Amino acid sequence: MPGSFASADRTPEGLDLEYLRLVVGEAFDGTYPADAGAVKLRLGEDYRGLRLPSFIGNTDGVFPVDRSTAKIIVASDTGRLEILPFVLLDHKGRPYSDDYVFLNPLERIDCLNEAASEVRRSTKGALRAIKRLVLDAAKAPMLRDFFRLGEKPNTYLLSETLVQRLREAGSTNLYLTEAPLHP
Repeated sequence: MPGSFASADRTPEGLDLEYLRLVVGEAFDGTYPADAGAVKLRLGEDYRGLRLPSFIGNTDGVFPVDRSTAKIIVASDTGRLEILPFVLLDHKGRPYSDDYVFLNPLERIDCLNEAASEVRRSTKGALRAIKRLVLDAAKAPMLRDFFRLGEKPNTYLLSETLVQRLREAGSTNLYLTEAPLHP
């Protein structure tokens, strides 16, 4: 059932397969289109939403946020991070907003405590899914406010401090799951 917030269920347009850099945290290093209107993200037919949220939910694992939310995140301890503008299209493909950017955190930190987490691996041993994420407490000093899980880079992690700042600012449509620290 569609919620009250807009959501996207399509791959960003204008990047071809380069959009995968946004999924795993690889730098564009100047190859992202200079024309902000060249990259577009279309809202899903079933998720038109009644209002635009701070974070656009999506099925691709990218991190699209409005510019005010991006400012809060960028002001935090993020390490290397790309801020990449795009045009948000409505479900019919018409321009809807140019107030959004993709955040592409390039910082990856290996901090999974696999023994305490619930993970699923492929038959070849690749990490496929994390049902319950527990972080290695020994890695806590190196954790930032916003980064990617090194073992599964399409997983974004936000510190409690950053989450509190986002809540205080009234950020919307962020669905978070706690990832406790474990020795």
